Formats: sequence, structure tokens, C-alpha cells
Amino acid sequence: MVAVVDIGNSVISIGAYSGANLLFVARIGTRDATVDEYAVKLRQVFDLHGHSPEEMEGAIVSSVVPPLCPRLCEALRLLRDVRVYTVGPGLKTGLNIKIDNPSQLGSDL
Repeated sequence: MVAVVDIGNSVISIGAYSGANLLFVARIGTRDATVDEYAVKLRQVFDLHGHSPEEMEGAIVSSVVPPLCPRLCEALRLLRDVRVYTVGPGLKTGLNIKIDNPSQLGSDL
């Protein structure tokens, strides 16, 4: 299972995939919280949808709220020591972004 997290200004969307199958999608409010608080929330979301963080094989995070990204990444690693990718400039996605300065494009898009 791969956990996916999109940190927006108002809502943090959390989901999980097993291969190409979407297992669940959930949303929690975006707020300033500690790594431990985010880890507790993430565990609750997994539990609520019948999954365990121990099933995670990896995770990927995108964010339009840069200060929260490191905390969510660390919270995911706290639940299970997996590789967490952050979507942003420099991540090789295979997508050809045809704008003058791709680094100015929000990672959620």
C-alpha cells in the first residue's frame, strides 16, 4: 500500500493505493500541529478505513503549505519507517511540464 497526502490550505487529503486500486480517501482540516499530533490523526484515518499504517510500503506528499510538509512526512515515517517522496521541482515524474518556469507550479497541480 502506498499512502498519498495532499496538503491544501484548508484540507489535508489522505488516501491509499494498492497497485492501481484506490483503497480510501479521507480529509482532515489543515492546521498547525506537531509531528506526533499528525501521526495520531493519520493512524486514526487508517484505522477508520480498515487499514493499518504497517501496510504502508511507501508514501508521497504534495503541499501548497510548505511549512507543514516536513511534519507530515516525518509523521508518516513515525508510523512506519518507509521512504516518503515529496512532489516538487526535481522529482522525476515522467510528466512534461510545459511552462516557462516549472518550479512555480504548485505541487498539487
